[in-house]
Order: sequence, then C-alpha cells, then structure tokens
Amino acid sequence: MDFDGRHVVVTQLNLFELAGSEVVTYELVRHLASRGARVTVVSYGFSADWLARFAELPAVRCFRLDDGDLEAHLREDPPHLAWIHHQLIPEELLRNPGGTAFVFHHMSSIQPQEFPISWELEADLASLVLFSSAVARDRHVANGWFDGIEPERVQVFGNPAPDEFFTDPPEQPPALERLVVVSNHMPPEVIEAIGSLAGEVEVTIIGRADQPGARPAPVTADTLRDADAVLTIGKTVQYALAGGRPVYCYDHFGGPGWLGDENFEVARAHTFSGRGEGFGSKDAETIVRELRGGFVAAAETAKHLRTAYAEEFRLSSVLDRVVAATHLRAARTPVRPRIEAHLALQQIFNGLTNAIEARQQTTEYQRGLLAQRDAELERYRDAEDRAAAELLEATEELEELRARVAAVASRRPSWVRRR
Repeated sequence: MDFDGRHVVVTQLNLFELAGSEVVTYELVRHLASRGARVTVVSYGFSADWLARFAELPAVRCFRLDDGDLEAHLREDPPHLAWIHHQLIPEELLRNPGGTAFVFHHMSSIQPQEFPISWELEADLASLVLFSSAVARDRHVANGWFDGIEPERVQVFGNPAPDEFFTDPPEQPPALERLVVVSNHMPPEVIEAIGSLAGEVEVTIIGRADQPGARPAPVTADTLRDADAVLTIGKTVQYALAGGRPVYCYDHFGGPGWLGDENFEVARAHTFSGRGEGFGSKDAETIVRELRGGFVAAAETAKHLRTAYAEEFRLSSVLDRVVAATHLRAARTPVRPRIEAHLALQQIFNGLTNAIEARQQTTEYQRGLLAQRDAELERYRDAEDRAAAELLEATEELEELRARVAAVASRRPSWVRRR
C-alpha cells in the first residue's frame, strides 16, 4: 500500500502516559510517517514527552481537539484516511466526511473508553471496525452495537508489532540467564519470584517507576535484543515472538506461563492478557520453578511459534490488509442530531480528561514535595543522629578524663596542701 503523500488522521483519547493504547497510536503514526504519509494526531491532551516524540517524526502534526486551528487544517487538507480511537472525531470530519475512509479501532472489550458510545454514528461513518482480538470483537458484537455493519467489515486487527522487531532468533543458552520483565502492574508473586532469581538470572524490569526495580521506558527492539526470555502480557508478547524469543505470559490477571502450542490460540484470543480458560494465578515458587525448568523447551517452541505466526503480527502487512479493505464502503454523513450529541459528549470528555490530568499532575507535584520533605527530614534525622553520637563520644571522653584526674588526685602525697 502506497501511503506516500497521503494525509492520515489518527485520534487518541489522551497522550499523557506511556501505556497500551498510547503506544499503539504512536507505533501506527510512526509507521505511517516512515512510509511517506502526512499524519495529523488529534487528542484531548498531550504530555510534553509525547509531543517531543511526535516532533521527531517527519510530517507529523499534533492538535488538541479544542485547538482552534484544527478544523481549518482539515478543511484545507482533507484526509484520505481517519483512524479513530475512542470515538474521538474532529467536528470537520463529522460534518463533512467527504471521501475520507474511516477505520474505528476498539482495543478492549473491558475498558469503558473502548466502547462505541455513539454506535449509530460509527455505523454511518465506518468503512471498517477493528478489534484487538477475536474475544473483544465477539463481545462487542454480542451487544448489538454493530448489527448494521456487514460482518466482513468487522475485523480483528490484533496487536501487530513494528517491523523492526522481526530480528533473527537469539542463540539459545543452556539455561535462562537474562530475563526481561515488561509490566505496569507486577503482582506480588512476580516480584517475589524475581527476588528468588537474584544472583542466578539477570533481570531487567521495564514499567512504572513505583514498582520495585522498574524503570519506565518504551519497549524497543534493542530492549529485547539480548533477552533470553520475556515475562510479560499484551502487546509485548508479539514483540518477543517476532524475534523468536520465548514468552512467559503472566501478570496481574494470571496467565498460562510459557507460551506453547497447547495454550497459544487461547492466549491469543484474549490478546495475551493472561486471561483465558484454564489460566489462573500461580505462586512465586511455581513461577520460579517453571522459569528455570521450562526455559529450554520454551526456547525451542518459540522458534516454531515465530515461523508459524509471526508474519500475522507484522504491522506493515496487517496495516496493508486493513487499508486495502477500506474500499468496502464509503462514509455516510450522519444525521445532525447524532453529530450534535456526539460533539456534546466530546466536550464533556475533553473537560473531564484534562481535569483528571490536571489533578494527577497536582497529585504528582504534591508527592514530589512530600518526597523532598521526607528527604529533608531524613537529613535532619541523620544530622541529629550524628550530633547525638558526637555528644556521646564527647561525654565518654569527658568521663574518661575525669576518671584520670581522679586517679591522679588519689595518688597525691598527704603533705600536699589541698585548696
């Protein structure tokens, strides 16, 4: 598919954190830009970090939904494709869809923000409706929201991995030596298991900074390059499979453990989230035992899984298939009441999203102040402890000196006059 010179709009609820849907959006935008598209990213709000990341990409512009220049930008350069997350749709595209092909992508059947709040409007506009997994698709469809859309236009997009993750499989060591853990919500049993492996396995943890030993960072091909195995769920599973690395699929929802032929399809149907029939939680001892004892077999199986499935997870191939199918139906302009109702909802969501983010930023600022106060208090306590130790040492020296003086005095001749 030739994207060179084409204008694509990609929308996202917000871009404040480094998390699942944000990463999906960024990878899509980066891939489109790398293939010559002009990309407009629209969101209720952006963090400075995300704006900096997008600024590094060629021909990418970012707009808040309430930016006064957005509508004129879209009128002057109507997009060929609008890729919609969280049903965030600029007003200009709602009122004048023109020849724009609309793809609506729902990334969960559990998170409320992934539900089609204006499903009739989506049915008017959508060329295609995509889902993160077969389970997500089936649950959404069962609600009746997509009854007006032909089944061939309701498809599974999955969580495809950018092409750079498709590297040659690593040389397999005789035992697990280097483990990469990717999680924003490590359960206690995983934390305990990692502790049990200390000194035996080199563990790198990518995730929220409030987790023990973790550092927040994007997961890149370099992140996984030296890994013997990856403990994770979700999108990172495809990253690892693309490079032929064995995956221990487990997190706060539990999971099957090492991925293999016997559990792969069930895990995949549930977006490798750890959910699935027959899956569940494990204790730390079981996790450690399986990581140690199952690594060699899992590494061999990973090569087979890569051969059998990896190309189904390649972003360029999946995206070409999806975009080629957008010809199935052109958008219809929604009736005015649907447009006005959706615009009103977006105004509410815009206010709520930014109010919540402002509160979170205030909370983080207050936490920072508390951390500074705690550090100052700790310094004062250390100074107090040092002063107390010095006082004790001086007191002991003084007592020793008094004892020496007393000893000398006790040895004075009797004829020495006392004063």
